[in-house]
Formats: sequence, C-alpha cells, structure tokens
Amino acid sequence: MASPTIMTVHNLTKSFGAHEVFAGIGFQVAEREHVALVGVNGAGKSTVLRIIAGAEFSTAGTVSIASGARVTYLAQETPFQSDRTVR
Repeated sequence: MASPTIMTVHNLTKSFGAHEVFAGIGFQVAEREHVALVGVNGAGKSTVLRIIAGAEFSTAGTVSIASGARVTYLAQETPFQSDRTVR
C-alpha cells in the first residue's frame, strides 16, 4: 500500500525582478519518504526550501502541506549569538 502524500509542490516559480531563478518545479513527498534536492550552485535549491518552509514567497505556484505535518528549516548560515551559553 502506498504511503499518503504529505507535501505537494506544484508549478513553483521564483523571480527576482527580471531574473527568473527557476520555473515549473513540481514534486510530491509521501509519508516516510526521503528526498534530496540536487543542483548546481545558484540553481535555487535553498530558495525552494525557504519557500516550502514559509520563510520566502514564490512568484507563482503552490506548496500544500498535509494537516498535522510539520516543516522545519535550518538556514545554511545562522547568525552567531555570543551571549548564549550551552546551559
């Protein structure tokens, strides 16, 4: 039996001004499925992940996440907070 779909990305497009970073991206992720997003530098992988996480808006397209499913995103570079300790 196939696992239920927990995320659907449909026709995702992102532009910065006249520069189109990517267009027409679409895929589905099933429960318990492992997925890799692979591409050359500057292809828009991090931008796709930020859009899925809700940290950035797409120019067009949709991201649908199943009720109860959670999306988390750890940025590639996070600001260092020197006033924090491990305790």
